[in-house]
Amino acid sequence: MAYAVTEIYEQIRAQALSLTQTQLGVDADPYGLLMEIGYPPAAVSLFSAADGAASLCFSNGGGMIGAGEHQSVAAAAKKFVQAAGLHRHDMGAATEFPLPEPGETRFCVLTATGVLTAAAPEEALGRRRHPLWPLFYAGQDVLTAMRETQQLG
Repeated sequence: MAYAVTEIYEQIRAQALSLTQTQLGVDADPYGLLMEIGYPPAAVSLFSAADGAASLCFSNGGGMIGAGEHQSVAAAAKKFVQAAGLHRHDMGAATEFPLPEPGETRFCVLTATGVLTAAAPEEALGRRRHPLWPLFYAGQDVLTAMRETQQLG
């Protein structure tokens, strides 16, 4: 593996990927997703849920848990999950969830029938040269809202 990975990160990531609609208390489908971006020192995992929950974790430690308590973050997280529903056709079912390679972005979408995944080069997403670019930018909106809450707090 290209990254240092802490035990707590592995636990949080596994918990996010195994979360159910019942545990969240929502009927939405999809009901959550991870957007994971690979950077040379670490993988970054952004989790968002249909109820507005949002957390950010770094494979080498640290992050922001419970950011969805802020209204702006919750709104962006909900939009991100809704956007994932528009891109089901761009993803495939999976039962294994490797971390992205450096320079790659991976999406893991939690649905009533299982987890859908897709990966793409971050550069292609950022330049809007991949079908999943709208989903990537919806995730960036969540990250922006998180940063803004840190600056305000």
